[in-house]
Amino acid sequence: MRRTVPLAAVGLFGILIAFGQANGDVFDRALDAIGLTKATGRMDMNAFDNFASGEFPLSFVRAVLADPYMAAAYAQGLVDAVRNDAERPSALLALAAIRTNERIFRGLGGVIFDPLVEAKKQAEAPDALATSIADLHAFANSPLTEAQQAQLRQATQTVPESVAKAAALLLLASRQAMALRRQSLADAEKVLDLPALFNRIPNLLDWGEWQERRWTDSYDPEVFRLMRLFDLKLLFAGGQELLMATEQTVQWLSEAKSLPPFSFVWETPFGRIALGNAGDDTYLSDVRWLLVIDTGGDDTYFHAAATQDVAHPVSVVIDLDGNEYYLSDRLAPSTGAGVFGYGVLVDMKGYDRYEGKGFAQGVGAFGVGVLWDKAGNDRYGAKAVCQGAAMFGAGMLLDSSGDDRYDCYIYAQGFGFTKGFGLLLDKDGNDVYVANDTDILFPSPQTKEHNASLAQGCGFGRRADYSDGHSLSGGVGVLMDLAGDDYYSAGVFGQGVGYWLGAGILWDGEGKDNYRCVWYGQGGSAHFATGILLEKSGNDAYSATHHMAMGAGHDFSVGVLIDEGGDDRYEAKGGLMLGAGNANGVGIFWDKAGNDIYRASGSPIFGGANRSDAPLRRNLLCLGIFLDTGGTDDYPTDFPQAGNNKRWTQGEIAKPLSEAPARGIGWDSE
Repeated sequence: MRRTVPLAAVGLFGILIAFGQANGDVFDRALDAIGLTKATGRMDMNAFDNFASGEFPLSFVRAVLADPYMAAAYAQGLVDAVRNDAERPSALLALAAIRTNERIFRGLGGVIFDPLVEAKKQAEAPDALATSIADLHAFANSPLTEAQQAQLRQATQTVPESVAKAAALLLLASRQAMALRRQSLADAEKVLDLPALFNRIPNLLDWGEWQERRWTDSYDPEVFRLMRLFDLKLLFAGGQELLMATEQTVQWLSEAKSLPPFSFVWETPFGRIALGNAGDDTYLSDVRWLLVIDTGGDDTYFHAAATQDVAHPVSVVIDLDGNEYYLSDRLAPSTGAGVFGYGVLVDMKGYDRYEGKGFAQGVGAFGVGVLWDKAGNDRYGAKAVCQGAAMFGAGMLLDSSGDDRYDCYIYAQGFGFTKGFGLLLDKDGNDVYVANDTDILFPSPQTKEHNASLAQGCGFGRRADYSDGHSLSGGVGVLMDLAGDDYYSAGVFGQGVGYWLGAGILWDGEGKDNYRCVWYGQGGSAHFATGILLEKSGNDAYSATHHMAMGAGHDFSVGVLIDEGGDDRYEAKGGLMLGAGNANGVGIFWDKAGNDIYRASGSPIFGGANRSDAPLRRNLLCLGIFLDTGGTDDYPTDFPQAGNNKRWTQGEIAKPLSEAPARGIGWDSE
């Protein structure tokens, strides 16, 4: 049998070649008009290294910055890998490992070997559930007595074979994940108080002192020591095996015939196991849940499928049916959140409601957190660090179908902080994504009238050159919506945006979509970062009310907005939009097809740039590119140089680049 290697494993080489062949000529012709080529029309990476500062930089971010004309290809390669493995969270975690410079793909996704081959055999053996539970007790140096083992074997006889097999596999994989996680913390455990650190990490988000101290600005020396001692590769290895087991379990349970009523509960040193419970059940937060497989009913979960302390590093919940309510009523991990470990939630059916404060709905912080909702029109609501957010780990929210709504305030909806890969993937339906900008709880430094969102595809780092000097490079944040008529709304920093060596990507496939943001958004970026918004098709509407949006790069950053088709409308106020560079940044805007309407004010816009006058930077390139390559378009009358079948330029093109480094090109071609 021929085996195929997932796209996440084979790399981007073919995609990059194809993209260059198909699109390179457009950039070549545009740049020629302002005396540049693709080789000269990019930032000087030696100069970049002279200014950029941040621990744990990511090669993915640097690759995009080094060649802005391939930015869309790099982003599309990542997107294709996610789409290819949308129903395989283990492969998505392998992609997260690659993109955070921790390349590990356990068994290469089963191509070289299956890490679970022995565990699957054990799970199908007689008394497998009782044996796997007894093994957990032994692993915790708390072996069961003969009497307890007999009691356990008798109790497991009430569990249907399909559920017993699934639970046994998950417990065997959990034990292996715990072993790898233990190794990942071995060096840190020698010198750090891990239980105390566990409690401090969520509380780095200090609600009462937001004006003076943001979560990503906080300096905690012990957390910084943990960053340097933590082995993320080993943690990802354990997470991949646990997610492989979860995928197999989902398949087995999907194929199982109707289940009779039953209930099995057992306490282990790593938390409680609960199987069955077909009624309307409540799972309370004062219990540490190791494994829940709930077979039916409309259930309520408080802080389930999440690590609650260092002593309980794995929590897995699989709910087979019903309209569930997942609630986190305090600032603690919940609903698919892993801190120093693994939190996994799979909801297979039903119209579900998710509510939380923070660290909820697919979050990894020195851990792996996954929320996978396979069906139903769902509602997700939380304030911060939620809905696909991560630092030193991976946080993923995967929604397979339905018309869904996502509400947050900050650090959410595809947010990657240092060494973090945050992903929100919605495969289908007409969806709404809102980063609240009316209830001002987190006022932005750019404008106090709006929240800092840091959401909807945001890669964010810690800037500390003006404070304690401990700057941290950003991670990768991705929001992907494959189909449907969608609505996106955010304040400052949102919708494919990067900050301080981070990368943010928003990718939308089919549908008529509406994007609204304030400042730094829609393919905007600042300070050595990259922000990318790729829109594939549909008649779309974009609105930005202040600055640095719609393909704009500031301070050695690259910002890209590409819309591939449809009759679109763009409303841009305040300048530095629609393909604009500022202070040695590169901004690229490209609408490939359709009859479009542009309403814009301010300067620079439509392919313009502002150079930096700082002594070491004044001779370095700053570039803005605006391209519209199809359709009959409507431009504002107060920008007369723009129009159909026109080309306009900025900068003293006759002078050498070192003497005229701020250059811009606008080109409309039918």
